Amino acid sequence: MRTFPALLAGLCLAFDASSAAAQNLVIGKALFDSQCSSCHGQPPRLVSNGARAANNASMIRRAISGNSGGMRYLSTLSDTDLSDIAAYLGNYTGVPSNSATSSERLFNWAEWKYQSLLAPRATTQSISQYAVRYFSGSGLYVGVAGDTVYLYDQNNPGAGVNSLGSLAGFLSSAANDGF
Repeated sequence: MRTFPALLAGLCLAFDASSAAAQNLVIGKALFDSQCSSCHGQPPRLVSNGARAANNASMIRRAISGNSGGMRYLSTLSDTDLSDIAAYLGNYTGVPSNSATSSERLFNWAEWKYQSLLAPRATTQSISQYAVRYFSGSGLYVGVAGDTVYLYDQNNPGAGVNSLGSLAGFLSSAANDGF
């Protein structure tokens, strides 16, 4: 049986990070649920100018910036976060609730939580017993096997594959953030 690093090295080129659009809806839903739904409802109430926010991140940014009420705290959302929310608002009926596997929930949350490291967004691949996402911008692989989350840094292969901890522990943090 081949080791995880050997499998990663052999399959690195097979990853297609450009086809991760489906995750945008899932992340957008989680962000909307945790940041917006208390005022805008679930499913989203797209009344007045709200309907124009569907697929329009700049409209959401302007609404946050121009709001003198309770939306100012949202100014910390990244442009990627706003694009995900806008994508979700444009297709909120197309996002199944809680249908993602545990590893998909972890990956989606991690891509949102650690945007500067886990970019560009990636699709999940199967490598032996691992579910893996490869992030070409940083050279990092995040993998899940059983109840353990692993990290491999192709820029530091001598470090090997490192266990980051239990999947259940990460999913608890993800749930707290709406994932």
